[in-house]
Amino acid sequence: LAGVASLPDGQGQHIYLARKATRTKKLLKNLNEIEAIAVEHGFNVIHPEDLSFAEQVAMARHATHLLGPEGSNMMVSFFAGKGSRIACLNSPHTFPLADLNSIHSGRGHHYTILTGPFVEQTPDPDWLFWSDYRIEASEFRIFLDDWLAAESKAPSA
Repeated sequence: LAGVASLPDGQGQHIYLARKATRTKKLLKNLNEIEAIAVEHGFNVIHPEDLSFAEQVAMARHATHLLGPEGSNMMVSFFAGKGSRIACLNSPHTFPLADLNSIHSGRGHHYTILTGPFVEQTPDPDWLFWSDYRIEASEFRIFLDDWLAAESKAPSA
């Protein structure tokens, strides 16, 4: 990301905000497959925790599209410019994401949640949000084709 701070807003960056495979709950079971498809569609795979806070903010600010599995990795997307497109990958249990949708809407972002089926469901129905899931590769390709083709304004301050 050298030099990202000098890029004008809305430079056209497509960023996949990755999560490290060391997680023990709420795993995207086909993580490697999904990341590879994102790369095929022009996304740079970034692990936000490997960057300083200033680098994370600059990365998000210059991105037109931010994508990744739900988690702390996606919180940097709040710093995206107005008009940015943000897609969150998650299990079918999306109720806890309603607050994030409201925040993104207020920031002028286009927020989408793409869900996939549970792979391993937690036994306690109150904790479904922490269940492992997968995103079907064929559906993800179609989603990315449509999502990237949708007209979007360049992010701005």
